[in-house]
Amino acid sequence: MKRKIWTVAAIAATVTAMSAGAVSAAGQYDSEVKQLF
Repeated sequence: MKRKIWTVAAIAATVTAMSAGAVSAAGQYDSEVKQLF
């Protein structure tokens, strides 16, 4: 049972890290586009 909790926690952490990376990448892209125009 404990192992399942760790697996879910690991998946949640991975998803959180991926979404955070996507948000920061989008923000960086947005600021670069604003600099061009």
